[in-house]
Amino acid sequence: MTDLRPVAATLTRELSARYSTDIVTPDSWQVVLARIAAQGAALGLGAINSALAGWAREAFDALDPATSSRSVCLPQIGGDGAVVVMSAAALADPVENIETIAHEHEHARVLKADADVQVLADYLNGEMRATVEARAYAVGAFARYLVTGAWQTADEIVQPLAHGYALDAATREHCAVIVASALASMRAGVVPPFEVCGVVLEVLRAKHPGAIVPDAFKVRP
Repeated sequence: MTDLRPVAATLTRELSARYSTDIVTPDSWQVVLARIAAQGAALGLGAINSALAGWAREAFDALDPATSSRSVCLPQIGGDGAVVVMSAAALADPVENIETIAHEHEHARVLKADADVQVLADYLNGEMRATVEARAYAVGAFARYLVTGAWQTADEIVQPLAHGYALDAATREHCAVIVASALASMRAGVVPPFEVCGVVLEVLRAKHPGAIVPDAFKVRP
């Protein structure tokens, strides 16, 4: 069985370079500053916009190194990239690491490609936010599938959205539909139509071809 720790390290390095991210742990100084900013945003925005204040509270909770098992991607303060905070749980297991680093870099791609105003609008709109999250979960699921060959259902993949996100049942169902479409592509041996999926496969084929499990995605002679 392939040792996936070097694979996770390579994927982290390559995605970080491609999407201008800093990869940090919950006890880093960047996270301390981000928690202060998120707490202030949650308090200041509560009377202005409940959806945005809710997102700020989620970010504050997700950045708590004592309690959080979630990773998160945040805009860089004063920069044009992103900071990816990897939870201890994600770092402890190489498969979780690979899935999480791919998932968070779909968020980083959005932050790098879209204007701040557009990103803000996406998070204020329930369906748009669901689309952003669903794409990230699909990217993570594709990365996991590449290195394990293990199959997941759309409901299993989006199940975390039932906890810790301000998304109602109908919006989570919208996420499941997007993920199901990505799974259909994977089942057919086709890369899901999300940029980061293609980058993940490109990196694995170039750097760790032996780590790819599904025959449909292996390097062809």
